Amino acid sequence: MPSQAITLALLGSVYPPALAVAVAIAAGDKVRSRFAIFVSAAAVTTYAVGFAILEIFTAADLSSPKHQHSSGLLQLVIGFALVLVGIYLQRHRRRPDKPKEPKGESKIERAMNSVPLLLLLGVTLYALPSPQFIGAVKAISGQSVPEPRKLIQLLIVVAIMLWMIEVPAVGLAIFPEQAGRVLDRFNEWLARHGRTLLIVICYVAGVWMIVNGLIHATA
Repeated sequence: MPSQAITLALLGSVYPPALAVAVAIAAGDKVRSRFAIFVSAAAVTTYAVGFAILEIFTAADLSSPKHQHSSGLLQLVIGFALVLVGIYLQRHRRRPDKPKEPKGESKIERAMNSVPLLLLLGVTLYALPSPQFIGAVKAISGQSVPEPRKLIQLLIVVAIMLWMIEVPAVGLAIFPEQAGRVLDRFNEWLARHGRTLLIVICYVAGVWMIVNGLIHATA
């Protein structure tokens, strides 16, 4: 398993919108079944997208010597894009929202009882691959290993990418009350520091991709 794939998957796994859905699911009833629906939809979508990207990279044979230069340029483009996103987020910080008093069950929490909506959220939130995920899949495709092994590694990368919804799902299934409190506190912390965290992730992942791109482009 390439260490680069694991690192990029971890960097790309921080996904506040998915955590917001997890918090909304946890606030209602039938938590286990609703989490199972949402996580399953997200996992199938992410793996399907990753499989398609893997097939594209394999067909292009970016790991061959004659394509090393193109592969490096691709990583440079992704890396600079991530750095630009980080700069944009840093320069356009939102003002902190005023705290709102709880008003009972929200419309969002009620909507989480809809199975079709949960399926739709699981698909739409993960249908567009992040640059980090693309980079992780590329690291897998560049190996000289059998195809089944690459598919298993892709499955591991997907599991890492989805930890933000997998961990709450398991925790709420085993320790619902304790996990619910931890999830609420983590969501509050992410609401305050999530933007800064995303900026750091964009810079770290961007520099990582740029360095690797330069190595491959100049090889």
